Amino acid sequence: SGKDLRGINVNSLGGKKCAFELAGICFGAPFTPTPITKAECEEISDLGYGNKKEYCGGYTNDYWAGAVKTCGGVSKMPTAAQLAEIANYVYNTSGITQTGSPHGSLDYDKVAELGFTVTPGSSFSVWSDYEVNSASVFYRSFSSNMTTCNWLRNNSRAQAVCIID
Repeated sequence: SGKDLRGINVNSLGGKKCAFELAGICFGAPFTPTPITKAECEEISDLGYGNKKEYCGGYTNDYWAGAVKTCGGVSKMPTAAQLAEIANYVYNTSGITQTGSPHGSLDYDKVAELGFTVTPGSSFSVWSDYEVNSASVFYRSFSSNMTTCNWLRNNSRAQAVCIID
C-alpha cells in the first residue's frame, strides 16, 4: 500500500520482466545485435531458422542470426504482425498492417519510451522472426513519416527485441 514496486526484480516474484508490453505481448529491452559469421551460424542447429546450412547465408556478418541467437530462437523474435503493433503505437494509429506502409508522424517520445535507440528526425529498424531465404529476412523500418518493410539480413543498423514468455 503506497509502496513503489518498480525497482523489485519481477522475475524473483515469478512474473515477467517486460521492458514494454503491447497487445498482450511482453518484450525485452531493445538491443543492437552482435553479428555471427556463416561458420558460427552453421554450428547452431536449435535456433529454429530452418536448421539448414544454406539458410546461414553468405554474409561474414549476419546481424539477424546474431539477434536470433541472443533471443534464443526465432520463436522469441517478433512476428510481422507484432512489429505492426509496435508501428501502430509509435505512429499513433491503428491502420498499419503486417506489410503496409502508410504515412504518419513517428512519435519519438514513444519510441524512446519503448527503449529503441534513435535520434529524433532519423529512422530505425527492427528484426522479425521471418526468414525469407539465405539473404533475406523481414524487418520493419520506422522513419519520421512512414514505416516500410525491408529484407537484407546483414543490416548492421537494425535493432532487435525479444519476446519474453
